[in-house]
Amino acid sequence: MQAIIFANRSAAELAPLNRQYSAALMPLVNKALIEYTLEDLSCAGITHAKLVVANRASEIEAHI
Repeated sequence: MQAIIFANRSAAELAPLNRQYSAALMPLVNKALIEYTLEDLSCAGITHAKLVVANRASEIEAHI
């Protein structure tokens, strides 16, 4: 099974945090939000995920 994750938000509503982090990499309890999403997908039996990214794509790629 596959999933698509949209990690392309600018997170303007999270200012000033969005200057330092993309929404996908926003830390929550020492983990990036995207990590929680990927773990939940894995627990649900999803074996492949595609990420749609726009801003800060290289940071997200490096983190994953």
